[in-house]
Amino acid sequence: MLTDSDGNIVSKVVNEISGATYIEQDLDGDDDLDDQITIPEPSTGGYSIAVIPEPGRTRTNKSR
Repeated sequence: MLTDSDGNIVSKVVNEISGATYIEQDLDGDDDLDDQITIPEPSTGGYSIAVIPEPGRTRTNKSR
């Protein structure tokens, strides 16, 4: 989940930033889905990113 300095959120289920996209696809060829957020016209100010594991996963495990 990504939050901009105004509190707008982009996640799997919410997109409050105009033009932003959230996709899930295998970006690195390891047969696991990866998450990617793109913001074509970023605003000034900071962004916060929260990594939220999928159900049954942790931030450190990766199935093979």
